[in-house]
Amino acid sequence: MVSEALDFLESADIPVGGVTIDTAQVVMESQGPAIFRKNVARAAQQSRLNYVHISAPDRGAVRDSWIPWEIMLDEIEPVYSGPYLVEVFNAIPPFESSMRMTRRRFWRPGEDAPEADVDSAYDVARAALRTLEEKIASHGRRSHS
Repeated sequence: MVSEALDFLESADIPVGGVTIDTAQVVMESQGPAIFRKNVARAAQQSRLNYVHISAPDRGAVRDSWIPWEIMLDEIEPVYSGPYLVEVFNAIPPFESSMRMTRRRFWRPGEDAPEADVDSAYDVARAALRTLEEKIASHGRRSHS
């Protein structure tokens, strides 16, 4: 959790270390919106907010996931100027049998047989990027109104 990483960095007196906020982890290990706000503020005040991952809780499609966009962007956008990483996890065949995924693997053009009426891994990733761009643009319009 972000609070645990910050506690560690402070107690070990590591001045150059930082944290990554991962939306999937924030949702799965949620301590609630108030703690999230506190953790982002704490990381920003210490210049330790180094990276932000945008990922659905099941590491699948971002477009239709349980990411708390407003809460997340309200806190992160004012204090973070770095890149966002859009993460869509997809088990590759050699590791698929050893991984426990709660959803089916996305098919990959050129490597898997196309599946009718099912988006490919690349379609899912493009939609995730568009969703992030739309959410940031929409957030900017709301916060400047």
